[in-house]
Amino acid sequence: MKIRADFVTNSSSSSFVSLSINSPKLVETIEKIRESISSYEKYFKISGNNFDYYINFDEIGGPNLFSDGFPKNVEEVIRFVFGELLGGVRIEDETVKEIVADTKEISMDGSGFDEADSVEGTLSYKNGKLKVKVSHDN
Repeated sequence: MKIRADFVTNSSSSSFVSLSINSPKLVETIEKIRESISSYEKYFKISGNNFDYYINFDEIGGPNLFSDGFPKNVEEVIRFVFGELLGGVRIEDETVKEIVADTKEISMDGSGFDEADSVEGTLSYKNGKLKVKVSHDN
């Protein structure tokens, strides 16, 4: 897994996502729809079985990043990738299940806003173990 060296300082005033997922099925699925998500390619890189994504929404005047809350499990991360980070791509439930089952590792950091306040979170998944830390600031 690759770790980003250009990490953005996590503060309640910034809205960003730094994400790395090791999943051959995720990479295969993204490659199949790559043409329809070409406007998002500047934010992600695929290398082998790794999908790496970084975006700073403050720089592009982005959306209310975590309006549905910070992802708290592998399935929510996968749905977040397609629903938020790749522009609302619809994906079949069966495909989501296959990607979740195939996912080897996830590293995610993010800061943004939900309905009521700012949200900062980290999520890591490796060897079947999930760690999530989310904090809210009113």
